Amino acid sequence: MRFVRVRGTRLGTILLAAAWVTLAAPPSASAQASFETYLDLDDDPATGCAVATVDGVFSGIEERLSTRVAASPSGPLVLSLSRAICMAGTNSFASAEAVACGVTPYPVGVGAGAAGSDVIETCYPLPPDPPESPARIGFVVGDQTSGGDALLTLTGTSGGSDIVVSLEPAAGVPSVSDGTALVLLIILCVTGARLLRRHREVAAPVLALVWLIGMSGVAWGLTLLNGLIDDWTGVPTLAVDATPTGPESPNIEAVFAQVEGATLFLRIDSNGIPPLGPVILAARIVDVDTVEITFDRPIDDSTVSAADFAFSGFATGGANGIGVAFSTAGIANDAVVRITLAASIGPGESGGLALVAPGVVTDLDGTSNVYTDPVLVTNGLPPGPGLLAAQTIDVDTVEITFDGPVDDSSVSPADFAFGGFATSAANANGIAFSTAGIANDAVVRITLAASIGPDETGLVALSGIGVITDLGGVPNTGTAPIPVIDGVGP
Repeated sequence: MRFVRVRGTRLGTILLAAAWVTLAAPPSASAQASFETYLDLDDDPATGCAVATVDGVFSGIEERLSTRVAASPSGPLVLSLSRAICMAGTNSFASAEAVACGVTPYPVGVGAGAAGSDVIETCYPLPPDPPESPARIGFVVGDQTSGGDALLTLTGTSGGSDIVVSLEPAAGVPSVSDGTALVLLIILCVTGARLLRRHREVAAPVLALVWLIGMSGVAWGLTLLNGLIDDWTGVPTLAVDATPTGPESPNIEAVFAQVEGATLFLRIDSNGIPPLGPVILAARIVDVDTVEITFDRPIDDSTVSAADFAFSGFATGGANGIGVAFSTAGIANDAVVRITLAASIGPGESGGLALVAPGVVTDLDGTSNVYTDPVLVTNGLPPGPGLLAAQTIDVDTVEITFDGPVDDSSVSPADFAFGGFATSAANANGIAFSTAGIANDAVVRITLAASIGPDETGLVALSGIGVITDLGGVPNTGTAPIPVIDGVGP
Protein backbone atom coordinates (compact mmCIF):
# COMPACT_ATOMS: atom_id res chain seq x y z
CA MET A 1 0.00 0.00 0.00
CA ARG A 2 1.11 3.58 -0.57
CA PHE A 3 0.97 5.49 2.69
CA VAL A 4 0.31 9.20 2.30
CA ARG A 5 0.73 11.93 4.88
CA VAL A 6 0.64 15.62 5.62
CA ARG A 7 4.12 17.01 5.20
CA GLY A 8 4.02 18.22 8.78
CA THR A 9 3.92 14.60 10.00
CA ARG A 10 7.32 13.78 8.56
CA LEU A 11 8.66 12.85 12.01
CA GLY A 12 6.05 10.13 12.49
CA THR A 13 6.82 8.68 9.07
CA ILE A 14 10.55 8.63 9.80
CA LEU A 15 10.00 6.96 13.18
CA LEU A 16 7.76 4.31 11.60
CA ALA A 17 10.39 3.52 8.97
CA ALA A 18 13.13 3.48 11.61
CA ALA A 19 11.14 1.01 13.70
CA TRP A 20 10.94 -1.40 10.76
CA VAL A 21 14.66 -1.07 10.08
CA THR A 22 15.47 -1.68 13.76
CA LEU A 23 13.16 -4.61 14.39
CA ALA A 24 13.55 -6.48 11.14
CA ALA A 25 16.96 -8.11 11.00
CA PRO A 26 18.04 -9.15 7.49
CA PRO A 27 17.19 -12.82 7.00
CA SER A 28 19.53 -15.49 5.69
CA ALA A 29 20.22 -15.20 1.97
CA SER A 30 18.78 -18.64 1.31
CA ALA A 31 15.37 -17.44 2.50
CA GLN A 32 15.21 -14.82 -0.22
CA ALA A 33 13.47 -14.55 -3.58
CA SER A 34 13.86 -11.91 -6.26
CA PHE A 35 10.91 -10.49 -8.16
CA GLU A 36 12.10 -9.05 -11.46
CA THR A 37 10.11 -6.58 -13.52
CA TYR A 38 11.46 -6.16 -17.05
CA LEU A 39 10.58 -2.95 -18.87
CA ASP A 40 10.62 -2.56 -22.65
CA LEU A 41 10.46 1.22 -22.61
CA ASP A 42 10.25 1.72 -26.38
CA ASP A 43 7.86 -1.23 -26.94
CA ASP A 44 10.32 -2.70 -29.44
CA PRO A 45 11.42 -6.33 -28.89
CA ALA A 46 14.28 -5.80 -31.34
CA THR A 47 16.20 -3.44 -29.02
CA GLY A 48 17.64 -3.91 -25.55
CA CYS A 49 18.37 -7.14 -23.71
CA ALA A 50 16.73 -10.56 -23.98
CA VAL A 51 16.12 -12.69 -20.86
CA ALA A 52 15.29 -16.40 -20.77
CA THR A 53 12.36 -17.26 -18.48
CA VAL A 54 10.37 -20.39 -17.71
CA ASP A 55 7.73 -19.11 -20.16
CA GLY A 56 10.18 -18.31 -22.94
CA VAL A 57 12.45 -15.44 -23.94
CA PHE A 58 11.38 -11.88 -23.11
CA SER A 59 13.13 -9.46 -25.47
CA GLY A 60 13.54 -5.72 -25.87
CA ILE A 61 14.35 -4.93 -22.22
CA GLU A 62 15.81 -1.50 -21.47
CA GLU A 63 15.58 -1.69 -17.67
CA ARG A 64 15.22 -4.30 -14.94
CA LEU A 65 13.53 -3.52 -11.62
CA SER A 66 14.50 -5.99 -8.87
CA THR A 67 12.45 -6.40 -5.69
CA ARG A 68 14.23 -8.64 -3.21
CA VAL A 69 11.90 -10.35 -0.73
CA ALA A 70 12.72 -12.64 2.19
CA ALA A 71 11.09 -14.64 4.93
CA SER A 72 11.80 -13.60 8.50
CA PRO A 73 10.46 -14.52 11.95
CA SER A 74 8.40 -11.30 11.98
CA GLY A 75 6.89 -12.12 8.56
CA PRO A 76 8.13 -11.74 4.97
CA LEU A 77 9.77 -8.42 4.14
CA VAL A 78 10.75 -6.48 1.03
CA LEU A 79 14.45 -5.99 1.69
CA SER A 80 15.58 -3.87 -1.23
CA LEU A 81 14.56 -2.21 -4.49
CA SER A 82 17.05 -1.70 -7.31
CA ARG A 83 17.17 -1.01 -11.03
CA ALA A 84 19.68 -1.91 -13.73
CA ILE A 85 20.02 -0.63 -17.30
CA CYS A 86 20.64 -2.88 -20.28
CA MET A 87 24.07 -2.18 -21.80
CA ALA A 88 23.58 -1.83 -25.54
CA GLY A 89 25.11 -4.57 -27.66
CA THR A 90 26.12 -6.79 -24.71
CA ASN A 91 22.80 -8.42 -23.75
CA SER A 92 23.73 -7.79 -20.12
CA PHE A 93 22.76 -5.36 -17.41
CA ALA A 94 24.90 -2.74 -15.70
CA SER A 95 25.44 -2.78 -11.94
CA ALA A 96 22.21 -2.37 -10.03
CA GLU A 97 21.44 0.91 -8.32
CA ALA A 98 19.03 1.39 -5.43
CA VAL A 99 15.78 3.17 -6.19
CA ALA A 100 14.55 5.85 -3.82
CA CYS A 101 10.78 5.49 -4.18
CA GLY A 102 10.44 3.03 -1.28
CA VAL A 103 11.88 2.84 2.26
CA THR A 104 13.04 -0.73 2.94
CA PRO A 105 12.53 -3.04 4.68
CA TYR A 106 8.74 -3.04 4.61
CA PRO A 107 6.25 -5.88 5.05
CA VAL A 108 4.64 -8.11 2.47
CA GLY A 109 0.84 -8.39 2.54
CA VAL A 110 0.59 -12.02 3.66
CA GLY A 111 -2.43 -13.80 2.18
CA ALA A 112 -3.96 -10.52 0.98
CA GLY A 113 -3.61 -11.16 -2.75
CA ALA A 114 -5.46 -13.10 -5.42
CA ALA A 115 -6.22 -16.72 -4.49
CA GLY A 116 -4.75 -16.11 -1.03
CA SER A 117 -1.34 -15.23 -2.40
CA ASP A 118 1.00 -12.70 -0.83
CA VAL A 119 1.17 -9.09 -2.00
CA ILE A 120 4.58 -7.73 -2.97
CA GLU A 121 4.54 -4.01 -3.65
CA THR A 122 7.28 -2.23 -5.51
CA CYS A 123 7.86 1.01 -7.37
CA TYR A 124 9.71 2.42 -10.35
CA PRO A 125 10.72 6.09 -10.73
CA LEU A 126 9.55 7.23 -14.14
CA PRO A 127 12.23 8.45 -16.59
CA PRO A 128 12.57 12.24 -16.95
CA ASP A 129 11.45 11.97 -20.57
CA PRO A 130 8.90 9.16 -20.54
CA PRO A 131 8.12 7.40 -23.81
CA GLU A 132 5.00 8.53 -25.62
CA SER A 133 3.82 4.97 -26.23
CA PRO A 134 3.02 2.58 -23.35
CA ALA A 135 5.87 0.40 -22.10
CA ARG A 136 5.75 -3.39 -22.42
CA ILE A 137 6.53 -5.17 -19.16
CA GLY A 138 7.09 -8.73 -17.95
CA PHE A 139 7.32 -10.25 -14.47
CA VAL A 140 9.52 -13.10 -13.23
CA VAL A 141 9.97 -14.67 -9.78
CA GLY A 142 12.62 -17.15 -8.67
CA ASP A 143 14.60 -18.21 -5.61
CA GLN A 144 17.74 -20.15 -4.77
CA THR A 145 16.01 -23.45 -3.98
CA SER A 146 13.26 -23.87 -6.56
CA GLY A 147 12.26 -22.98 -10.08
CA GLY A 148 10.24 -19.91 -10.87
CA ASP A 149 7.32 -18.41 -12.71
CA ALA A 150 6.87 -15.72 -15.32
CA LEU A 151 3.95 -13.56 -16.37
CA LEU A 152 4.76 -12.11 -19.79
CA THR A 153 1.31 -11.74 -21.32
CA LEU A 154 -2.11 -10.60 -20.12
CA THR A 155 -3.20 -14.17 -19.39
CA GLY A 156 0.15 -15.88 -18.94
CA THR A 157 -0.35 -17.93 -22.10
CA SER A 158 2.22 -18.16 -24.84
CA GLY A 159 1.38 -15.84 -27.72
CA GLY A 160 -1.06 -13.83 -25.65
CA SER A 161 -1.39 -10.05 -25.71
CA ASP A 162 1.47 -8.02 -24.27
CA ILE A 163 1.25 -6.42 -20.83
CA VAL A 164 1.56 -2.67 -21.38
CA VAL A 165 1.37 0.30 -19.04
CA SER A 166 1.56 4.04 -19.61
CA LEU A 167 4.57 5.77 -18.08
CA GLU A 168 3.11 9.25 -18.38
CA PRO A 169 3.40 11.04 -15.02
CA ALA A 170 0.11 11.60 -13.22
CA ALA A 171 -1.06 15.09 -12.35
CA GLY A 172 0.96 16.49 -9.49
CA VAL A 173 -0.42 16.40 -5.97
CA PRO A 174 -0.37 19.79 -4.20
CA SER A 175 2.19 20.11 -1.44
CA VAL A 176 2.81 22.72 1.24
CA SER A 177 5.70 23.35 3.59
CA ASP A 178 5.53 22.45 7.27
CA GLY A 179 5.25 26.11 8.31
CA THR A 180 2.54 26.88 5.79
CA ALA A 181 0.54 23.82 6.86
CA LEU A 182 0.74 24.96 10.49
CA VAL A 183 -0.41 28.51 9.65
CA LEU A 184 -3.32 27.19 7.59
CA LEU A 185 -4.33 24.86 10.42
CA ILE A 186 -4.33 27.75 12.95
CA ILE A 187 -6.40 29.93 10.64
CA LEU A 188 -8.83 27.08 10.10
CA CYS A 189 -9.26 26.50 13.84
CA VAL A 190 -9.66 30.23 14.67
CA THR A 191 -12.23 30.70 11.90
CA GLY A 192 -14.16 27.65 13.04
CA ALA A 193 -14.18 28.88 16.67
CA ARG A 194 -15.56 32.28 15.66
CA LEU A 195 -18.31 30.69 13.59
CA LEU A 196 -19.27 28.50 16.51
CA ARG A 197 -19.54 31.46 18.90
CA ARG A 198 -21.81 33.35 16.52
CA HIS A 199 -23.84 30.45 15.17
CA ARG A 200 -24.16 27.70 17.78
CA GLU A 201 -27.08 26.18 15.91
CA VAL A 202 -24.72 25.10 13.11
CA ALA A 203 -22.07 23.65 15.43
CA ALA A 204 -22.26 20.13 14.03
CA PRO A 205 -21.94 21.11 10.34
CA VAL A 206 -19.08 23.50 11.12
CA LEU A 207 -17.16 20.87 13.10
CA ALA A 208 -17.69 18.35 10.31
CA LEU A 209 -16.43 20.85 7.74
CA VAL A 210 -13.33 21.68 9.79
CA TRP A 211 -12.60 17.97 10.27
CA LEU A 212 -13.01 17.18 6.56
CA ILE A 213 -10.79 20.06 5.50
CA GLY A 214 -8.14 19.08 8.03
CA MET A 215 -8.22 15.41 7.10
CA SER A 216 -7.97 16.25 3.43
CA GLY A 217 -4.38 17.26 4.18
CA VAL A 218 -3.37 13.60 4.21
CA ALA A 219 -3.49 13.73 0.43
CA TRP A 220 -0.44 15.97 0.50
CA GLY A 221 3.04 14.53 0.70
CA LEU A 222 5.17 11.45 0.31
CA THR A 223 4.15 7.94 -0.77
CA LEU A 224 5.40 4.89 1.13
CA LEU A 225 4.91 1.13 0.77
CA ASN A 226 3.76 -0.99 3.72
CA GLY A 227 2.14 -4.23 2.50
CA LEU A 228 -1.49 -3.13 2.89
CA ILE A 229 -3.80 -3.13 -0.13
CA ASP A 230 -6.70 -0.83 0.71
CA ASP A 231 -5.35 1.86 -1.60
CA TRP A 232 -5.46 -0.66 -4.48
CA THR A 233 -9.25 -0.76 -4.22
CA GLY A 234 -10.71 0.03 -7.62
CA VAL A 235 -7.43 -0.48 -9.49
CA PRO A 236 -8.12 -3.00 -12.27
CA THR A 237 -6.02 -6.11 -12.65
CA LEU A 238 -3.25 -5.56 -15.19
CA ALA A 239 -2.62 -9.24 -15.92
CA VAL A 240 -3.65 -12.64 -14.51
CA ASP A 241 -1.80 -15.93 -14.86
CA ALA A 242 -4.35 -18.37 -16.24
CA THR A 243 -1.80 -21.21 -16.24
CA PRO A 244 -0.09 -21.20 -12.83
CA THR A 245 2.92 -23.46 -12.34
CA GLY A 246 1.34 -25.42 -9.47
CA PRO A 247 1.17 -25.16 -5.70
CA GLU A 248 4.69 -26.47 -5.11
CA SER A 249 6.36 -23.82 -7.28
CA PRO A 250 6.47 -20.04 -7.09
CA ASN A 251 3.44 -18.58 -8.84
CA ILE A 252 2.64 -15.08 -10.00
CA GLU A 253 -1.14 -14.99 -9.69
CA ALA A 254 -1.83 -11.42 -10.82
CA VAL A 255 -0.24 -7.97 -11.21
CA PHE A 256 -1.59 -4.44 -10.82
CA ALA A 257 -0.15 -1.05 -11.78
CA GLN A 258 -0.92 2.61 -11.19
CA VAL A 259 1.02 5.84 -11.71
CA GLU A 260 1.10 8.52 -9.05
CA GLY A 261 3.12 11.63 -9.70
CA ALA A 262 6.42 10.56 -11.24
CA THR A 263 6.31 7.01 -9.85
CA LEU A 264 4.91 3.77 -11.21
CA PHE A 265 3.60 1.58 -8.38
CA LEU A 266 3.33 -2.15 -9.00
CA ARG A 267 1.60 -4.86 -7.02
CA ILE A 268 2.61 -8.47 -7.61
CA ASP A 269 0.40 -11.19 -6.10
CA SER A 270 2.53 -14.30 -5.67
CA ASN A 271 3.31 -17.27 -3.45
CA GLY A 272 6.97 -17.08 -4.49
CA ILE A 273 8.42 -16.34 -1.06
CA PRO A 274 10.41 -19.36 0.18
CA PRO A 275 9.08 -20.89 3.42
CA LEU A 276 10.95 -19.85 6.53
CA GLY A 277 11.34 -23.27 8.13
CA PRO A 278 11.94 -23.85 11.85
CA VAL A 279 12.99 -20.86 13.98
CA ILE A 280 14.44 -20.96 17.50
CA LEU A 281 12.03 -19.21 19.86
CA ALA A 282 13.90 -19.52 23.15
CA ALA A 283 16.84 -21.19 24.86
CA ARG A 284 17.63 -21.63 28.53
CA ILE A 285 20.21 -23.39 30.65
CA VAL A 286 18.65 -26.32 32.52
CA ASP A 287 21.87 -27.83 33.89
CA VAL A 288 25.39 -26.54 34.27
CA ASP A 289 26.28 -27.98 30.86
CA THR A 290 22.86 -28.36 29.16
CA VAL A 291 20.77 -25.92 27.12
CA GLU A 292 17.09 -26.55 26.38
CA ILE A 293 16.06 -25.14 23.00
CA THR A 294 12.46 -24.46 21.94
CA PHE A 295 11.53 -24.09 18.26
CA ASP A 296 8.42 -22.45 16.84
CA ARG A 297 7.09 -25.84 15.69
CA PRO A 298 7.75 -29.57 16.11
CA ILE A 299 10.94 -30.70 14.39
CA ASP A 300 12.17 -33.99 12.98
CA ASP A 301 14.64 -35.20 15.60
CA SER A 302 16.31 -37.46 13.04
CA THR A 303 17.61 -34.31 11.31
CA VAL A 304 19.14 -32.86 14.49
CA SER A 305 22.65 -33.28 15.83
CA ALA A 306 24.67 -31.48 18.49
CA ALA A 307 26.89 -30.03 15.75
CA ASP A 308 23.92 -28.07 14.35
CA PHE A 309 24.19 -25.61 17.26
CA ALA A 310 26.95 -23.12 17.97
CA PHE A 311 27.30 -21.30 21.30
CA SER A 312 29.06 -18.03 22.08
CA GLY A 313 29.32 -15.28 24.67
CA PHE A 314 29.69 -17.45 27.78
CA ALA A 315 32.23 -16.22 30.33
CA THR A 316 33.47 -19.80 30.55
CA GLY A 317 35.34 -19.83 27.26
CA GLY A 318 35.32 -23.62 26.99
CA ALA A 319 31.52 -23.61 26.69
CA ASN A 320 31.67 -21.55 23.49
CA GLY A 321 31.63 -23.61 20.32
CA ILE A 322 29.72 -26.48 18.78
CA GLY A 323 27.44 -28.58 20.99
CA VAL A 324 28.75 -31.99 21.99
CA ALA A 325 25.63 -34.08 22.69
CA PHE A 326 21.93 -34.10 21.74
CA SER A 327 18.81 -35.39 23.48
CA THR A 328 15.09 -35.12 22.71
CA ALA A 329 14.20 -33.68 26.16
CA GLY A 330 11.85 -36.61 26.67
CA ILE A 331 9.34 -36.35 23.78
CA ALA A 332 10.46 -37.31 20.28
CA ASN A 333 9.68 -34.95 17.40
CA ASP A 334 8.24 -32.16 19.52
CA ALA A 335 9.47 -28.55 19.53
CA VAL A 336 12.06 -29.02 22.30
CA VAL A 337 15.59 -30.43 22.22
CA ARG A 338 18.53 -30.35 24.62
CA ILE A 339 22.15 -29.78 23.67
CA THR A 340 25.16 -30.35 25.89
CA LEU A 341 27.77 -27.59 26.00
CA ALA A 342 31.46 -28.30 25.53
CA ALA A 343 32.10 -27.26 29.17
CA SER A 344 30.14 -26.53 32.33
CA ILE A 345 29.40 -22.86 32.91
CA GLY A 346 29.55 -20.73 36.04
CA PRO A 347 26.67 -19.38 38.13
CA GLY A 348 24.49 -16.77 36.46
CA GLU A 349 26.20 -17.11 33.08
CA SER A 350 24.28 -16.53 29.87
CA GLY A 351 25.35 -16.52 26.24
CA GLY A 352 24.20 -16.83 22.66
CA LEU A 353 23.04 -19.68 20.46
CA ALA A 354 22.64 -20.01 16.68
CA LEU A 355 22.04 -22.72 14.14
CA VAL A 356 25.31 -23.19 12.28
CA ALA A 357 23.82 -22.91 8.77
CA PRO A 358 20.59 -22.96 6.77
CA GLY A 359 19.17 -26.42 6.11
CA VAL A 360 20.49 -28.24 9.18
CA VAL A 361 17.15 -28.72 11.01
CA THR A 362 13.88 -29.83 9.40
CA ASP A 363 10.28 -29.66 10.59
CA LEU A 364 7.80 -32.54 10.31
CA ASP A 365 6.69 -31.29 6.86
CA GLY A 366 10.24 -31.54 5.54
CA THR A 367 10.86 -27.76 5.48
CA SER A 368 14.42 -26.91 6.50
CA ASN A 369 15.51 -23.92 8.52
CA VAL A 370 16.68 -20.87 6.59
CA TYR A 371 17.15 -18.48 9.51
CA THR A 372 20.34 -18.70 11.56
CA ASP A 373 20.47 -15.49 13.60
CA PRO A 374 21.50 -16.00 17.26
CA VAL A 375 19.16 -15.93 20.23
CA LEU A 376 19.92 -15.28 23.89
CA VAL A 377 20.50 -18.30 26.12
CA THR A 378 19.01 -17.39 29.49
CA ASN A 379 20.12 -18.98 32.73
CA GLY A 380 17.20 -21.03 34.02
CA LEU A 381 19.10 -22.77 36.81
CA PRO A 382 18.01 -22.40 40.43
CA PRO A 383 20.97 -21.51 42.64
CA GLY A 384 21.36 -25.01 44.12
CA PRO A 385 23.08 -25.68 47.45
CA GLY A 386 25.37 -22.97 48.77
CA LEU A 387 27.85 -22.78 51.63
CA LEU A 388 26.43 -20.91 54.63
CA ALA A 389 28.99 -21.34 57.42
CA ALA A 390 32.07 -23.35 58.41
CA GLN A 391 34.01 -23.84 61.63
CA THR A 392 36.70 -26.12 63.01
CA ILE A 393 35.40 -28.62 65.60
CA ASP A 394 38.66 -30.53 65.97
CA VAL A 395 42.27 -29.95 64.99
CA ASP A 396 41.66 -31.67 61.64
CA THR A 397 37.88 -31.46 61.16
CA VAL A 398 35.69 -28.71 59.70
CA GLU A 399 31.92 -28.70 60.12
CA ILE A 400 30.22 -27.15 57.09
CA THR A 401 26.64 -25.88 57.02
CA PHE A 402 24.75 -25.43 53.73
CA ASP A 403 21.79 -23.15 53.12
CA GLY A 404 19.54 -26.23 52.79
CA PRO A 405 19.60 -30.02 53.05
CA VAL A 406 21.96 -31.76 50.63
CA ASP A 407 21.99 -35.25 49.17
CA ASP A 408 24.81 -36.95 51.10
CA SER A 409 25.23 -39.48 48.32
CA SER A 410 26.44 -36.65 46.09
CA VAL A 411 29.11 -35.55 48.58
CA SER A 412 32.75 -36.61 48.71
CA PRO A 413 35.80 -35.13 50.50
CA ALA A 414 37.24 -34.01 47.15
CA ASP A 415 34.26 -31.67 46.68
CA PHE A 416 35.79 -29.26 49.24
CA ALA A 417 38.96 -27.23 48.76
CA PHE A 418 40.65 -25.47 51.67
CA GLY A 419 43.08 -22.58 51.76
CA GLY A 420 44.43 -19.78 53.90
CA PHE A 421 45.53 -21.91 56.87
CA ALA A 422 48.92 -21.14 58.40
CA THR A 423 49.56 -24.88 58.38
CA SER A 424 50.17 -25.15 54.65
CA ALA A 425 49.63 -28.90 54.51
CA ALA A 426 46.01 -28.33 55.51
CA ASN A 427 45.41 -26.26 52.35
CA ALA A 428 44.18 -28.94 49.96
CA ASN A 429 41.10 -30.95 49.20
CA GLY A 430 39.43 -32.74 52.09
CA ILE A 431 40.39 -36.35 52.73
CA ALA A 432 37.40 -37.77 54.61
CA PHE A 433 33.65 -37.12 54.88
CA SER A 434 30.99 -37.77 57.50
CA THR A 435 27.33 -36.81 57.77
CA ALA A 436 27.72 -35.15 61.18
CA GLY A 437 25.21 -37.63 62.56
CA ILE A 438 22.05 -36.93 60.53
CA ALA A 439 21.88 -38.10 56.92
CA ASN A 440 20.76 -35.68 54.20
CA ASP A 441 20.52 -32.62 56.42
CA ALA A 442 22.33 -29.31 55.85
CA VAL A 443 25.50 -30.25 57.80
CA VAL A 444 28.53 -32.31 56.81
CA ARG A 445 32.01 -32.75 58.26
CA ILE A 446 35.21 -32.85 56.26
CA THR A 447 38.62 -33.97 57.48
CA LEU A 448 41.54 -31.71 56.53
CA ALA A 449 44.71 -33.05 54.92
CA ALA A 450 46.68 -32.08 58.04
CA SER A 451 46.00 -30.98 61.60
CA ILE A 452 46.08 -27.22 62.17
CA GLY A 453 47.48 -25.19 65.03
CA PRO A 454 45.52 -23.39 67.75
CA ASP A 455 43.38 -20.44 66.67
CA GLU A 456 44.03 -21.06 62.98
CA THR A 457 41.39 -19.95 60.46
CA GLY A 458 41.15 -20.39 56.73
CA LEU A 459 38.76 -20.67 53.79
CA VAL A 460 36.66 -23.41 52.25
CA ALA A 461 35.08 -23.55 48.78
CA LEU A 462 33.31 -26.14 46.72
CA SER A 463 35.82 -27.53 44.24
CA GLY A 464 33.60 -27.11 41.21
CA ILE A 465 30.15 -26.43 39.80
CA GLY A 466 27.70 -29.31 40.06
CA VAL A 467 29.65 -31.38 42.57
CA ILE A 468 26.86 -31.39 45.22
CA THR A 469 23.11 -31.58 44.77
CA ASP A 470 20.18 -30.80 47.03
CA LEU A 471 17.40 -33.26 47.80
CA GLY A 472 15.58 -32.14 44.63
CA GLY A 473 18.58 -33.02 42.47
CA VAL A 474 19.56 -29.39 41.81
CA PRO A 475 23.36 -29.03 41.63
CA ASN A 476 25.39 -26.23 43.11
CA THR A 477 26.04 -23.37 40.70
CA GLY A 478 28.46 -21.42 42.91
CA THR A 479 31.97 -22.08 44.21
CA ALA A 480 32.77 -18.89 46.12
CA PRO A 481 34.81 -19.53 49.32
CA ILE A 482 33.61 -18.71 52.82
CA PRO A 483 35.70 -18.29 55.99
CA VAL A 484 36.42 -21.24 58.28
CA ILE A 485 36.23 -19.84 61.82
CA ASP A 486 37.98 -21.35 64.81
CA GLY A 487 35.49 -23.36 66.85
CA VAL A 488 38.06 -25.23 68.97
CA GLY A 489 39.94 -22.46 70.73
CA PRO A 490 43.38 -22.66 72.31
